[in-house]
Amino acid sequence: MRFHSNDRVIAEIRHLQARGISDFWFADPNFAYSRKRLVDLLQRIIDECPAITFWCQTRYNLIDAELLALLKKAGAHTIAFGLESADNEVLARINKGLDPDKLSQVIGRVREAGIEVELFTLFGLPGESFAQAGKTLDFVKANKVPISGNSISQQLHLFFGIPILDDHESHGIRPLAMTKPLYQSLCRDFATDAMTGEEIRRMSMLWRLNRQDFAENIATGTNLFEVAGFITANSQGLDSRPEALLMLAQIYLALEEFEAAHGCLVRVKEKFPHDPAVKQFLALPVTAFRSRRRGTATPGCRVVYDCKGMLDGRVVPATEAYYQDAVLGTGKLLPDFEAGVQGMKAGGVSQFSVRFPVDYGRPELAGQTVMFQVYLHQVLEPVRLENPDDLPANGPHNIYRFNDLNALRQQNENLYYLVLKDSLPQKLLQEMTDFLSLLNFYQKLGFRSRAEALLELLPGDGATLEHASRILLANNWPEMAHELLSRMAGRSSEGTANMAKALIKMKRYDEAEQVIASPVLAADIQVLDLRVGLASLRQQPPEVYLARMNDLIDRQVQYMAG
Repeated sequence: MRFHSNDRVIAEIRHLQARGISDFWFADPNFAYSRKRLVDLLQRIIDECPAITFWCQTRYNLIDAELLALLKKAGAHTIAFGLESADNEVLARINKGLDPDKLSQVIGRVREAGIEVELFTLFGLPGESFAQAGKTLDFVKANKVPISGNSISQQLHLFFGIPILDDHESHGIRPLAMTKPLYQSLCRDFATDAMTGEEIRRMSMLWRLNRQDFAENIATGTNLFEVAGFITANSQGLDSRPEALLMLAQIYLALEEFEAAHGCLVRVKEKFPHDPAVKQFLALPVTAFRSRRRGTATPGCRVVYDCKGMLDGRVVPATEAYYQDAVLGTGKLLPDFEAGVQGMKAGGVSQFSVRFPVDYGRPELAGQTVMFQVYLHQVLEPVRLENPDDLPANGPHNIYRFNDLNALRQQNENLYYLVLKDSLPQKLLQEMTDFLSLLNFYQKLGFRSRAEALLELLPGDGATLEHASRILLANNWPEMAHELLSRMAGRSSEGTANMAKALIKMKRYDEAEQVIASPVLAADIQVLDLRVGLASLRQQPPEVYLARMNDLIDRQVQYMAG
């Protein structure tokens, strides 16, 4: 093992510091291998490169109180540790000399020192069962390590040169039945003797479901349809744990779909009655909101407002927003702004000044005093529901009426949905964007019966059917997409590609091959890409796969060349 000299490392840091770089990433997995070298490096960073911060990685058993204090003083903000698996049997099988209990203790000490932790993990390891893989996810969550960045687990990748591939059968690795040219490694296209390909896919989905960004989306009410779409499109794969139903219930509550939320809570209580997270969620009251005509904005109320800020007589673009949605008293709004909104009545206009903090994220606003103009669309008062069983009968039904659906669509997706779902479908047909948007929302929320009712009203023109089929495919309903596209006498190249995609999702590979076999589509990049995938899925000879790959690459080069 060889290292760069500390002189060189310090010189590189100082070189970059001089150009404004203050945060660094030490990619060296053996960062703490030599204690003497590391102590010298950290002390020199403290003495010669003050005010930097950095990320590093090492083994947990190389960390002690003295080194931890030195790392913190030198600027370490995150330390990453290799975990791979939290199951002792799996760790022994892959010769990973690691004790999860001791690692857990080190994680606590690192946090106490004010340093964040990341964990490298894998699933699909030799001999690892689905339940054992789930223990790793539970370990990361129990130790409150955010599932983001390097802490998002991934399936074991098998590349050329890895000893497992020298004799994969003895390790229980089972390649999937598909065409793989000799120059392509196995990578992730395998099952094991302990986990099926479907179980590996499910474990991947469970890690994604528990990612920090999904939790933040639900907490802030943003990207709710994206999260819901992932859950409903993969509901069968996510049914082994309670997270999906709990998250979906929270999304339904935010969108005032109280009956659907109640259904989720009933199912999660029946399936996971002893799960601590389920017990905690069910024990808490639900806070909903009821609209009040000419209601007054007070702490705890939800408000819908437009605003813009003036500085030196000009509107600051970063302050101009419409149909914003916030609950007063939650800390979402700046204190001066919230104080100005409090006491306003629905339908009223007010003007007040707001002082921005000196460390505000936008330089043009940091430390500035801005005069705001605010229009309050709606005030909704909190309604406390103590029992989840009260949701269907007592969950408030609010009427949202906004004139500018275009602006609403761009500014507040949740309110846009609440307006559309209470609109007459026949009226929405006058603006096909709104009609298809509602269809998409219903799909993502898993409301297929409502989506079917809309599809019955769908005009029969080709462009609309193609657009609707794309929505259905994106939301994992290939059967209905196939039915829509079958109504069309003549399909565009995109419509033909969508028909093939529907058939592929239904695993009707031979029919998909026939659909895209037309010479007319020989130059369509999307179709050429589907042909490559079908050659692999149909286990055609490598020569066929390679010929199709060559056609695709040639066409891509022609396209890029103009």
